[in-house]
Amino acid sequence: MTYEIQSMLVLSTAHIQKNTAKLLEEHEDNFPLVVYEKGAYGFWICVPDPEDLAACAPELPSCLFSILQVAIRQGVQWVMLDRDVETVISLPTYSW
Repeated sequence: MTYEIQSMLVLSTAHIQKNTAKLLEEHEDNFPLVVYEKGAYGFWICVPDPEDLAACAPELPSCLFSILQVAIRQGVQWVMLDRDVETVISLPTYSW
């Protein structure tokens, strides 16, 4: 039996704006991404295929779109945003 293993990019929630966090918390069924809340700590986001990301780009905040572009370039299937993770210099940060 072969197990499927998926990889995850782990980033700070400081790389998204407050209104983006609210959008991820309160997204509706027609939201173009698969998102799971990580309690009070952040979110898990399934990384879409590049074509799907391009199609839903107009609906996404730019900070989230940039994170997903990085995830695609890194070849990962998931992004975990966590409030306790250090920030990276390659992405903008937001205070909230």
